[in-house]
Amino acid sequence: MWKKQFEIVLDIYLRLLVKLSILTGIVILLIDIIRYAYYTIFDIANVNFWRMINYSFGTATGMAFFYIFAGTFGFFFLSLILKIFVRKIKYLDLFRLMFYSIMPFLLFGWLPLPIAALLIWCIFLFVKGLKSYNSHKAKSIKNTIMQRE
Repeated sequence: MWKKQFEIVLDIYLRLLVKLSILTGIVILLIDIIRYAYYTIFDIANVNFWRMINYSFGTATGMAFFYIFAGTFGFFFLSLILKIFVRKIKYLDLFRLMFYSIMPFLLFGWLPLPIAALLIWCIFLFVKGLKSYNSHKAKSIKNTIMQRE
């Protein structure tokens, strides 16, 4: 994980973020259409479908752009906060670690799952990645010392 170039990891993250945004917009659009169809079929409400489609597309598009916005700027601010607590790790390595540990949200964030479960999964991946980073650095220091002798 630590040998991959930063650009490759960033590319994977951004591709998944855009795909998640589009998928979230589609899911929200489908949920709205099903809900309004249910209202119409069972005469709960009189639905004007042109307004409903306009509203649903606006909601879905807004949510897709929100995911992209939150996925970039929120990620950056979270990395700044984490850098305060994790001082021994390089900032680019922290970004790599965060890209990999945030994957559960990217893959399953659009599903109606409990957010607490995804958050625990992300924290677990972050801690495991931090341990992996520390052991990788210890091995590289040990190899450097062995080569000098």
